[in-house]
Amino acid sequence: MSYGHASVTSDRSNGAAGVGAQLMDWRASIAVEGSKRMQRNYEYKIATLHSRVATLEREVEDGREREQKWVEGEAWERAREKEAEALQTRVDNDELRILPDRCEELKAGRAGGGQPFRLNPRSWITLKKYKRKYEQAKMELRSVKDITALPAGAPRG
Repeated sequence: MSYGHASVTSDRSNGAAGVGAQLMDWRASIAVEGSKRMQRNYEYKIATLHSRVATLEREVEDGREREQKWVEGEAWERAREKEAEALQTRVDNDELRILPDRCEELKAGRAGGGQPFRLNPRSWITLKKYKRKYEQAKMELRSVKDITALPAGAPRG
């Protein structure tokens, strides 16, 4: 029997059964929204973790590069030290080779009665002048140092 109203056959007219269906639909929509929110939350966390992992990987790579440069720098420094030692050894050996010859030259010069270094009277006077000037400059420097070492007086206002 139909009275011609659409409301008679609608879900609202079902009474308690209709409210239960609406409640079930509402709970289902909340569950779907909650799962979507949770999914977005996890996707955000995953993206954040991916970003942190990428940053940490870059930092590790940078650290490896710095370590490699440091190792190369140490190797370069050790090589320079070895070169310096080798050069010093060579210079010392050359000097030791030349030294006996120089000793013989000096002995020969003394044995011959000649002096390898002799000053004439004019040079001797010039040397005395320079020595006197040197001593005077040294004394002036000491007096300047003594003056600068004195404590400063009270500041003037």
